[in-house]
Amino acid sequence: MDVIESISEMREWRGGVAGSVGLVPTMGCLHDGHGHLLERARGGNDRVVMSLFVNPLQFRREAFEVYPRRLDEDLKLAEGRGVDAVFVPSVEEMYAELGGGRSRDALLDLIFSIQGGGEDRDQLEFRIDRVGDGMGYIRVPARLAMKMDGRLHPWHFDGVATVVERLLSIVEPTRSYFGQKDIQQVAILDALNDWAGGVTEIVRVPVVRESDGVSASSRLVMLSAEQRSIAAGIARLLDELAGSGEGAGVHALIERFEDGVARLETGPCELVIDSVVCVDSRTIEGVDVLTSSTAVYCAYLIDGIRLAETQWVGAAI
Repeated sequence: MDVIESISEMREWRGGVAGSVGLVPTMGCLHDGHGHLLERARGGNDRVVMSLFVNPLQFRREAFEVYPRRLDEDLKLAEGRGVDAVFVPSVEEMYAELGGGRSRDALLDLIFSIQGGGEDRDQLEFRIDRVGDGMGYIRVPARLAMKMDGRLHPWHFDGVATVVERLLSIVEPTRSYFGQKDIQQVAILDALNDWAGGVTEIVRVPVVRESDGVSASSRLVMLSAEQRSIAAGIARLLDELAGSGEGAGVHALIERFEDGVARLETGPCELVIDSVVCVDSRTIEGVDVLTSSTAVYCAYLIDGIRLAETQWVGAAI
């Protein structure tokens, strides 16, 4: 397995291989969900590339600094799943146009300063702003960004779109693999890929769940046993909501979910529901009644640790 740190070396590696290439973008701290993505990529392509990059452009500084990192373990897992190359760029490498001789701290200050809100974006179309020394900063259209998680964090999806577009241009993958837990993210990346001319095939991979029903996440390592019990309770309530069946009214179901949350035993932990919505799983438009294409999504915080869950009324697509 090749471990590649520079963009030029990654492009050189890509130019030297034939056949199909599957890309699995990650931010590291790998778990079983990532393992499943890698297995899907391995089974569907001649070569597999995994990127490992904690992207500051989609975080606020505090969250970026505390994001869990364990490079050595991640490389072992990747090699065990048959990955051919791991792309591990630094922030300075990935956003070289913003560098300009700045120190790492100064570069991060600039990155966090360009994160914008909802006011400076087109309603329907993706847009590229030029920042720093000509770096393309992608603005996700309001129709996709200004709902669900994006209502409070629209800049997050700008950061995701910007880094994924960069990865696609560097790796030039035949197929790219994303988990369906982050349903708004996948919908945005589908639309981004269409906007870019279909440069890759986006493959949606179903959620992998732990034995207690919680979806696999890098942040689970940050939870205490008590916090993990709360996360399991949220997952159970969402499963019950999604299991209400087609035709059930969303308003009453969300009220029932909120009542269930209020009854959860949280002890000294602080639980905050950021959002809970029922949406069409392709368009992420809100729905009034459950259908076979409805996804139920909840974002929440336990003592400041942000987690998310997605459940489907019908089969995940």
